[in-house]
Amino acid sequence: MRDLQKYWDAVYEQGNETKSWTQDRPVASLSAIAAALRDEKDAPIIDIGGGSSSLAGELLAGGYTDVSG
Repeated sequence: MRDLQKYWDAVYEQGNETKSWTQDRPVASLSAIAAALRDEKDAPIIDIGGGSSSLAGELLAGGYTDVSG
């Protein structure tokens, strides 16, 4: 556990997005949001702590209009 903590601390300090824990396309999150909102594209959505995540961009590309990050 300690080695993993050191690894991710170093990744964070370096700001290296290529070693990020984010996904290229957050499919599970997109599916959960679509199911919860039942495709209400104007519902407000906020991505707390999204960092370099592509979730907000994917939501906008999917037609959601009130997205904050």
